[in-house]
Amino acid sequence: MEIFQQNFNKKRNKLKGFTLIEMMVATSIFVIVAMIAGGVFVTMTQASKKAQSIKMVVDNLNFAMDSMVINMKTGRNYICLTSGSPCTSIKFTTMEGGELYYRLDDKVLQMSDNGSDWFDLTGLGIRINYLDFDIDNSGQPKARILVNGEMTSYLNIKTDFSLQTLVSQRNL
Repeated sequence: MEIFQQNFNKKRNKLKGFTLIEMMVATSIFVIVAMIAGGVFVTMTQASKKAQSIKMVVDNLNFAMDSMVINMKTGRNYICLTSGSPCTSIKFTTMEGGELYYRLDDKVLQMSDNGSDWFDLTGLGIRINYLDFDIDNSGQPKARILVNGEMTSYLNIKTDFSLQTLVSQRNL
């Protein structure tokens, strides 16, 4: 019997490895970690898409405001075309001697070079609820522009915005 016990112990010492329970626990831990990592990846991808869609709308608004400000800086003779307050329509003379018009029409910022053919400066995702050109022609002509509205990205993320800028005429 002693010989049998010695042979059995030798074989048992040579067969080292993982038990079925150890393999199941390790596999379960791996699956849980993989699921958490996958969930984080999906969440980060969705957040990135949201940020990109909001950035597209903000870029559109920035383009509209920047083009208006640049034209007004090089222009002169700012005139409000609406009576009362707020002033939602403005006309001024360009550096080349022509005229430019800006107005708020149906929650869209529009521009015209002749006062009759208007085109939209803001895209579909931007709704301007308030626009005011506060014109001061005493001394150095300037206009304070106030804009309030709502941006909606293509993922239907709504964000309120409020912008204010001061444009002063350059003496060219």
